[in-house]
Amino acid sequence: MAIDPRLYRYVSDQENYNDKAIIIEEGGHGDWLYIILEGRVKVKKKTAKGTLTITTLKEGSVFGELIFLQMSKGRRTASIVADGKVTVGLLNMELLEKEFSSVSPLLKKIIYNIAKRLQDTTDHLVSIYIKGKL
Repeated sequence: MAIDPRLYRYVSDQENYNDKAIIIEEGGHGDWLYIILEGRVKVKKKTAKGTLTITTLKEGSVFGELIFLQMSKGRRTASIVADGKVTVGLLNMELLEKEFSSVSPLLKKIIYNIAKRLQDTTDHLVSIYIKGKL
């Protein structure tokens, strides 16, 4: 996925990670939103049966969005691990919050519902995995 050039104005800093480096740890606290500038990352969830890889994200993908949408410093719901060398951009939360505040309440509700559905789908996948049906 190519990165929309307009997104670069939101990148406030960049970080580089080596293969298998943990960028976000499930259960940890944080309020950063990230975009993958180069490379790939794996989204992983801890389960009773061990760690499950949910998906692989590539250049242009954003992660950490659930914290942003909660507008709080909550707990991270998954780990993000470098899959090879990766460069991520840390997105400027002040700019994003300013733009998001101008979104209509109806559109915000739709966005929240999509984010909730993503979390529910991930939880369902973990449940299927634990039951041995995956």
